[in-house]
Amino acid sequence: MAFFRNEIKLVFYITVGVCSVLVAVMAVRMDVRDSRNDRMRSLCAVYWGAPDGSSEESRALVQAERSTGISNLEMLSYCRFYGDQ
Repeated sequence: MAFFRNEIKLVFYITVGVCSVLVAVMAVRMDVRDSRNDRMRSLCAVYWGAPDGSSEESRALVQAERSTGISNLEMLSYCRFYGDQ
């Protein structure tokens, strides 16, 4: 009977440990996603706020391409999406 109790405790502790790790991983992933979204919002603000063809617009596009690997058309799509948030 004592062996059975120890086995149940072991399963409980393993379950608690695995759940704790999963919660920590999800929290880190959410933080990374939020920081990326904030970076995209700020790039979109610069991109949309700059006059057409200006150096600021070009720099915002270069920074977006460097950090996300997106093209000009995709930048417009991102900015429309993030502007509606």
